[in-house]
Amino acid sequence: MSRIFYNKEDDIVYWNIDSQVSKESMYKSFDTLSQYSTNMKDIKVLQIDKNLTTLLNPIDNISIAKYAKKYFALFNSIKFAFVVNNPISMAFFILGVNVITSNNVRAKAFSTKEAALKWLNND
Repeated sequence: MSRIFYNKEDDIVYWNIDSQVSKESMYKSFDTLSQYSTNMKDIKVLQIDKNLTTLLNPIDNISIAKYAKKYFALFNSIKFAFVVNNPISMAFFILGVNVITSNNVRAKAFSTKEAALKWLNND
């Protein structure tokens, strides 16, 4: 299950993933994330994988990244910080980031929330 919410205090969209993910659940999450494009043109996203187990394979991951990329075009700029908790999450991050990379997207993986927040808040 994913939970996505905007924290006005630090101007960051938090995306917590705390269980199994499927291709369909990831599509839904990007649909939700895209709703912020009506009010925000520059967005910072912190995705945290907690106890993540995946039902995805590498082809699904590339499909999700392509799906996400169309939404990323709605924003002027995106800083996307991923907090990963295991090697599988890191591998999926690497696969996906190669697909989503564009002029308006900066993405980076971190092992701690603190390091990710520091990077997001440095312009």
